[in-house]
Formats: sequence, C-alpha cells, structure tokens
Amino acid sequence: MRTRWSRPSTACCAANSRPTRAACWRARVAPPPPRAAAARRAREDDPGLRRRRALLQVLRAALRAMPWAQLQPEHWRAAVAASLQRVARAGERARASGGDEDWHDWRRRARRLSQQQRALKSAGLGADAPTFDKRQIERLGEAQDLNLLLDHCGKGSPFAKAERGALKAFARGELAGARERIQAGSEGRSPE
Repeated sequence: MRTRWSRPSTACCAANSRPTRAACWRARVAPPPPRAAAARRAREDDPGLRRRRALLQVLRAALRAMPWAQLQPEHWRAAVAASLQRVARAGERARASGGDEDWHDWRRRARRLSQQQRALKSAGLGADAPTFDKRQIERLGEAQDLNLLLDHCGKGSPFAKAERGALKAFARGELAGARERIQAGSEGRSPE
C-alpha cells in the first residue's frame, strides 16, 4: 500500500498549459500539510518507535559481523536470478491487471533488484550478474509519482479545487504515456 507522499518530479511539471504548470509547481514545492502533520503525530505517538530504532542498531551491528568472506558466486547468482524472476512476474501481473498496486509492486521489486546489484558492485562482486534496465526502474518511478499525484487530486485534496482538474487531466495523460513507455521497454521496443 502506498502511503508516502512524493513530490512530483520537475519533468512532471513540463505541462503545456500555464495553469497546469503553475499547479504542478505548487504541488512540487511542499508536501500536503495534513499528511505531514499526520506523519509527525504518528512518530510522536508511537511508543514502540524507540524500541524498533534500537533493534535496527543491533541488526546493523549484526550485519557487519556476518561472514561475508564466505559468500560464494553461486549464492549471489542464485539471489539475483530469483530477484529477476520476481521482477518479471510482477511485470506480467501489472501489465495483465493494469491495477495501480500491481504497478507499484513491480516498481518496488525492480528497485530492490537494483539495490541488490548496486550492493554487489560496491562489494566488488557481480561483475557478470544479469542486470535490469535502470531506465525502466526510473520509468516505473515516474509512473508511481503520477499515480500519487492523481491520488492527491481527489476528495480531501491539499490542492485548490480549480487546480485539481488541471492536475488530474495532466497526470492521467502523462500516466498513460509513462505506462506505454514501460510496456515498450519491457517488450524490447524503443520506449521513447
């Protein structure tokens, strides 16, 4: 479930009409105050937050103590192959269903694969590991940002009513185009 507010990218604000560009700019400048306040209250009201943060410190120390020297190429190759399969399945589900949550799941799995590959590279491993197109991950992220913008144009929106229509129309058109580029990229066609 998507709960985090993400500011629309500057590329998102390349709209054709002046009112839409202005609304995009305002949307980009500050997150919706009601959500920010709710997040702050949740952090303040969470009695278990300190305990979970302390646990993370312990886990971080344990991570450093892991037997990393014993990591063999077949271990990380198997992990990367499994991640690639999860990304492929998530992509198939997203394309088949067209559901926003499935598209979000696809992006999340692709981002995790990218992080896994970056970690291998920084450790001096995985030079021959199969890769996932970084541009595809960026396109999935752009689509998610547009979807979040649409989510924030409904009832209870932080945007003025007059701006919501322009933002909604812009985001819908851009989201359709972004998903077409993602489809083209995943099918090996030129997405641009």
